[in-house]
Amino acid sequence: MRPATPILNRQPTEAIAPTRQWPRVSILLAAAILVPACMSLEQIAPPIATLAAPPERASSLEQGRLIYLQTCSRCHAAPRILEYTPAEWDTILPDMFDESDLAGPHRRLVTGYVTLVMQRTGSAPLDSGIAAPDPGT
Repeated sequence: MRPATPILNRQPTEAIAPTRQWPRVSILLAAAILVPACMSLEQIAPPIATLAAPPERASSLEQGRLIYLQTCSRCHAAPRILEYTPAEWDTILPDMFDESDLAGPHRRLVTGYVTLVMQRTGSAPLDSGIAAPDPGT
């Protein structure tokens, strides 16, 4: 008589094929969760062409838009510009400029771009740096 093979050393009589459904299910699940939360770059930072920018400022405004998208994305998702009020941007921009060590000329480009977005959407007066003046002053 042959000695019994321990259970741990026995081979299955049929090969069990690994399932290929789990990777597909995980990808679909991740897409279902993430896609609705995603916004296009146009929603986050409207293109200059859609803002009726003065032609002589279009180049510097586009640079401001690109710096905004690239710099913010280093640490977190760039927020949608219209998500905040002009007064909130007055606080956010200086804080984020300091956090990112953004140089003076780049700060002016980003501020100019955010200001234009706020102006063109009616969120800030046309002569503002960002925030609308306090009506009580």
